[in-house]
Order: sequence, then structure tokens, then C-alpha cells
Amino acid sequence: MAAHDTRSMKKAVVTFMLPGNNWSGGVRVTVLMGNLLFNRGHRVRIVHPKVEFFPVGNLRSIASRLKQVFPGRHESGWLQTFAGTIELYRDINEIQFEQGEIVIGVGTYMVPHLQELRAEHVTKVRYNHGFPAEMTEDYRAAWSVRMPTITVSNTLVPRLEKLTGGAVRAVIPNGIDPAQYYPVAGAKRDAIGTIFSLHPNKAPQDIIRLVNRVAEAFPEVPRLVFSTERRPRNLSDCGYERCPSIDRVREIYSQSLVWLLASHTEGLPGPVLEAMACGAVVISTDNEGSLEVIKDGVNGLIVPKGDFDTFIEKIRLVLCDRTLRNNLAQAGFETVERFTWANAADRMEEFLDGALREFSRKTATPVS
Repeated sequence: MAAHDTRSMKKAVVTFMLPGNNWSGGVRVTVLMGNLLFNRGHRVRIVHPKVEFFPVGNLRSIASRLKQVFPGRHESGWLQTFAGTIELYRDINEIQFEQGEIVIGVGTYMVPHLQELRAEHVTKVRYNHGFPAEMTEDYRAAWSVRMPTITVSNTLVPRLEKLTGGAVRAVIPNGIDPAQYYPVAGAKRDAIGTIFSLHPNKAPQDIIRLVNRVAEAFPEVPRLVFSTERRPRNLSDCGYERCPSIDRVREIYSQSLVWLLASHTEGLPGPVLEAMACGAVVISTDNEGSLEVIKDGVNGLIVPKGDFDTFIEKIRLVLCDRTLRNNLAQAGFETVERFTWANAADRMEEFLDGALREFSRKTATPVS
């Protein structure tokens, strides 16, 4: 990718709208992007409702995660790491917005709030992070409204444009921090790993069934699972860790020869990139987000959703073929080099610059 020159770009005033302050991936990546823009000289804030929305799967284990990741802090989520301003509201119209400000609603929950915003002197934008496992009428309603839309994956664009009835303005992927995710020297790489989540998009019952099938097929291979949830009762014997630190997560990835993702739908799956960055070979379902990252047989392997027999077949192939395993892992390292936060911020700045120029054209006073 060519070097990005931001010197000629006007600095933007940006507000990200979030459902609340929690430990979800959507909040985390928004904070990371917000900090990058803030450090590049943009004026950035995050706003969220006083009554917060916690999607299914994020309700449990928040207190435990707080204790594990930030000892002594028990009342906040990822927003505590944001460098800019944070504001809360009961009615979005309580918030003051500047002329030309770009207001970005992150995810489906924020679209109604964007619609309620009466300010005509701002640019309102929806930021799509993926689709739900089951398409509801509320979801369809939120994304069928005419409004500028951006998303995290090229593979989401066709379906998103069909829903919205308009062109997606930009694809702005999430990134990965190479200072956090890298192979741990001396780690014994001999395991099969995965993440457990109760979120319906992540197919929790499929994860359990897959881990159990792996235990039957490869009883001699260690199985590693981490999660923010309590250990499911029907999960077979494995190394299960709840709310591990990032240092420990890096070790788990580095101990894994193979990393599995059973999700039915993803936007841009961070664990896929994290596992690749730590040297594991990723075998994932054919969800749209994984197809953005993985080219089957080149930098990982793709399996149809819910096809456990093929999962086992692909795992066996990777375990038995050292050359294939090394080639896939090396290609994985090369893949994550494209998904840096610097590149993500470059793309966001390009979008913001275009939005500012478009707003200026629309509001320019005609010369008499």
C-alpha cells in the first residue's frame, strides 16, 4: 500500500455513537480508531446513551473481566482507554454538534438514534460491523433507511448494498496491534485452540460440538479454549480459561498449531488476525468476515458452516502435513501485515476528508 499523506487533509470533528461502555469488540475497536484519529489531530469524542444496550453474549462476566484485565476497576469498559471526550445522553438532541461535524453511529443499535438526530448541519454515517445470525425486521428497518454507510469488510458490501438500496461509501477494516499479538518465543506449539462465546453470531452450540468432536478425533492433542463466559457444562475436557489477560491470550494463540472459528457470521473477525499474527493456522467457517481475510488453501482453510466432518478432515490435514502447515502459517503472517491500525486510520481519514468536501459543496453559498 502506498504511503499515506495526510498533510493536505482538513482535520475533522468526529463523534462516534456507541450503545454503551462495555467490553464488546465493537466498543474496543471504536476506541482504538478514535484514539488514532485523536493522535492525528482530529477532534474526536464518543457519545452513548445513559441507558446502555448490551447485546446478547456481553451481559455475563463483565465484572470478572474487569478484575482480570484492569484490576481494581469495576465500573467501566473499554471507554476508560479513550483519549478524547466522552458524553452521555438521554436524548441525542441534547448533544451539541458543530457545523460540518461527522456523526458515526457504530452498529445497528445506533441507527435509530441517528434518525432521531435533528441537526441538519452535520453528516450522519452508519458504520456496519457485520450482520446478525438471524435477520430481524428491526435490523432490516435500521439498514433500509437512506443514509451514508461504511463497513469493515469488502465481503459484506453486496449484501449491505442490497439492504440499504445504496452504495457503500467506504470499506474501513479493523486492525491488529503487532505489539500485542506475535509468536511467543519458546512456546510449545502443539494444541488446537478456539474461543467460546454465547453471542448467537458466534454459534456457541457449534463451538461446543466442534471442541467435543476434536477431543474424540485427536485425544492426544491438547485443546485450549478461552472466553469471557463461564465454562459450558457440556464442554469436553480441555484447557479452559476465563477472561485471560492479553499476555495470556498471546500465549494461548502461540501454543496452538491450529486455531478454529465456528462463527455463523462475522464482520471482520479479530481472533482470526490475532491467531495468524501469533503463528497459528486458522480453520474457519465460510462466514463473510473470514472470507475477507482467508483465501482457502493459501493463508488458512475454509469450512462450510456447521460441517463438523470437514472441520475434522481439515484439522487432520494440517496436523499431518508439516509443509502445508508452515506455508499457511507464513502466508498468515503476510496477511496480517495488511490489517494494521495505521492502514485502518488512513482509510478512515480518506473517508472523512471526502465527507468534509461533500458537505462543503452542499452548503456552499451560491455566488450572485
